[in-house]
Amino acid sequence: MNKNIKHLQKGHDVKKIEPRTYLWLLPAFALIFFFIILPSVETVFISLHKKQNTSVKSLKDAIIKAIERTGGVKPSGRSRLDKCGQYGPAIEEICSGLQLDPAAAGISGENTVQEAAEIIAAAAESGDGKKSAFAPVENYRETFSDPQTVVALKNNLLWIVLFTFATVAGGLVLAALFETVRWSAAARTLVFMPMALSFVAAGIIWAFIFDHNPAVGTVNALMKSAHAIIYGAGAAYEAKAFLADPQTVNYALIIAGIWMWTGFCVVIFTAALRAVPREIIEAAVIDGANPLQIFFHIKMPSIRPALMLVSTTMLINVLKIFDIVYSVTGGGPFGSSEVLATRMYRSAFIEGSYEQASAIAVVLLLATVPLAIINCRGGITAE
Repeated sequence: MNKNIKHLQKGHDVKKIEPRTYLWLLPAFALIFFFIILPSVETVFISLHKKQNTSVKSLKDAIIKAIERTGGVKPSGRSRLDKCGQYGPAIEEICSGLQLDPAAAGISGENTVQEAAEIIAAAAESGDGKKSAFAPVENYRETFSDPQTVVALKNNLLWIVLFTFATVAGGLVLAALFETVRWSAAARTLVFMPMALSFVAAGIIWAFIFDHNPAVGTVNALMKSAHAIIYGAGAAYEAKAFLADPQTVNYALIIAGIWMWTGFCVVIFTAALRAVPREIIEAAVIDGANPLQIFFHIKMPSIRPALMLVSTTMLINVLKIFDIVYSVTGGGPFGSSEVLATRMYRSAFIEGSYEQASAIAVVLLLATVPLAIINCRGGITAE
């Protein structure tokens, strides 16, 4: 063995990799840099900077407060600056925050407070001043003190608990049951079929299933039939608006998500269970172990890496859940089904608050990166 190692070390059987071979990896590195690293760094940068409010009204109010603080006089918007005592320090304070030169801006004592605010706003908008200031916690504080973001965070936690448990546990149970039936391949295919659909298409399907009209919605139709059996055919049935009720909308969406992802878990667990050595199982049967003992004491420890892999994958999916929520409810009714991803989208593209959207994106990134690392390690262990 040692002779073989020395023989390989001498280079007789090992070909030296030429540097130009690594050139094939440059496109991959370029894609990673431009589409992952660079956007991530820019997002973090935006989240750590607060956009300066350069509207005329806000600047006028700031000038009035600064003059009152430095000069002891409370002016109005029509007051001339030379009638406001020591107005110079107040103007310098406002301009310094925007990195503007008061002299270059052309503000004099003959200008009113309103005119001074208009001059400073025009100078800031023209690019002469600083558009944002370094504020490492301000955007995060404002974002996660916003009531709508708090609701989205609570909904994400609900998704994490119910969705992850149901998909992992359900997939494991179904994979174990499918091993005992002849038509296991057909059953796995049937369960995996929702994964072939796009998330938007699946969302539309479940929007029809939960429709409040019993003639359209499958759930209400079944509930109406059960109501007729229990209370009689003539009893009035009140349809349930599952997607319009803040108390039920999140549970309805989670059910749709479970329907989509359980098939993925079944396939992974089936492959893991089939990899368990048959000799160990046969030896356990000879020793008198029943099926439950074999499952919990032999199969479960053997598929632990796959269990970790599937669990982290489901956690990552649920943290970035967006498609189903947006296509079915759009975050409604009244924002009750918002999750962090839809809240991030709304903050950026509807409300125009890119700083708060970036703060949510950074939080999601920090939550998913450790899970992705665990996921990769679990995949390597499983191999």
